[in-house]
Amino acid sequence: MSWRRLAGLGPWWAVAAVAALGLGLSVRGEIRAGGDVLAGAFLLASVLRLVLTAPHGGGIEMRSKRLDVFMLGLAAVAVLVAFNLVNLTPS
Repeated sequence: MSWRRLAGLGPWWAVAAVAALGLGLSVRGEIRAGGDVLAGAFLLASVLRLVLTAPHGGGIEMRSKRLDVFMLGLAAVAVLVAFNLVNLTPS
């Protein structure tokens, strides 16, 4: 894939890279750290959607700006809570 095509996605590739890192950490067994990084990816997407103007949002522009920011922020909180509620001690 060429860099021009990657740049056409806007900030989506950065959010996807952070999310992949979080999922990789979770698969490796570092559940809470992976969840924190994954929640950070959603938070990054939310902040980028809030800050960037319409033609520069790329792949993170789906609906209205207000709804996108709200839903991505809500997803960040939900992932953070879900991953921190996991009981890691063996029973």
